[in-house]
Amino acid sequence: MKFTLWLMLILIVPFLLREKWGHNGEIFPAVMLPTGAIKVPVNPEERVIKDISLYGQKKSGEWEKIDTKTLLAPIPTQYHKPIILQAFGLKKNSIDTLRSSGLIGKLKKRLKPRNANTADIIAVKRWLRDWLITEEFESSAVKVVQTTRRGKTAGHLSDLKNNSYESIINLD
Repeated sequence: MKFTLWLMLILIVPFLLREKWGHNGEIFPAVMLPTGAIKVPVNPEERVIKDISLYGQKKSGEWEKIDTKTLLAPIPTQYHKPIILQAFGLKKNSIDTLRSSGLIGKLKKRLKPRNANTADIIAVKRWLRDWLITEEFESSAVKVVQTTRRGKTAGHLSDLKNNSYESIINLD
């Protein structure tokens, strides 16, 4: 009982800061909304392999794969996919896409999306353009390719069916 009371007293401070000043007052985002291991439904008959790749256009016009480890260093690789899927913060966030169950569902109306302001968007686009130029790519666009491969567990990787989705991040 003592531990629970102490923990409540410790965690009430970040909660009050967040309530008063919103996301700017939060000490560390994981204090209020921690995330961890999640359960993923698995079909034993089928396997699904999801991949995301980033491509830059060479001067010849061909698209060449960008090494995201080099581009996003020193950010750990487990964060690369969410960063790329949000278009490096350029994509508008929507709270409505969150599942409305549990604590998130109750707080959904009080949460505010963290969208980049104009200065942030300009800075990200400039950073990407500068990196592309130093790596001898064209600096006007980056292509994001999401691939989902599905197949039977008894088959080989070559038996998988591909689904792809491409989007272009315009840097001009």
